[in-house]
Amino acid sequence: MITDKLVNMGNYRQLDAVKAFLDGHPTPLENGRYVLNDDCFLNVMEYETREDTGIFEGHRKYIDLQMLICGSELVRVQNIADCALSVEHDDEKDAAFYTAKGAMNYYLDDSNFILLEPEDLHDPCITVGSSPVHVKKYVFKISVK
Repeated sequence: MITDKLVNMGNYRQLDAVKAFLDGHPTPLENGRYVLNDDCFLNVMEYETREDTGIFEGHRKYIDLQMLICGSELVRVQNIADCALSVEHDDEKDAAFYTAKGAMNYYLDDSNFILLEPEDLHDPCITVGSSPVHVKKYVFKISVK
């Protein structure tokens, strides 16, 4: 897992395609799916943050790079070794779901990003504070090689 400021994205060579795409699209994109290349695509979405569910998502085929265009949220992260499987992996959706007793909290806003490897199970979209907020989010899906 990596968490860093967006201005530092150029420090990570594995993110060159993501950085080039962002540099070429400086204004927010419409919700939907965008293909960057054979190894990377982007999902753009909007939602209201929610309470913590305690359900962690994991992927096998893709690394997630999550960043916010507007709003703020918490992302809870736990290593797969410290979690219990609750829903088997769905190959089509590339998702399995887990429960965990503890996790680290990471704050996301429009200035930073989080990169989640397959072993980094995550519970995103969590309200910061007491009131839900509207979020616009980019989730880049980078193929595991």
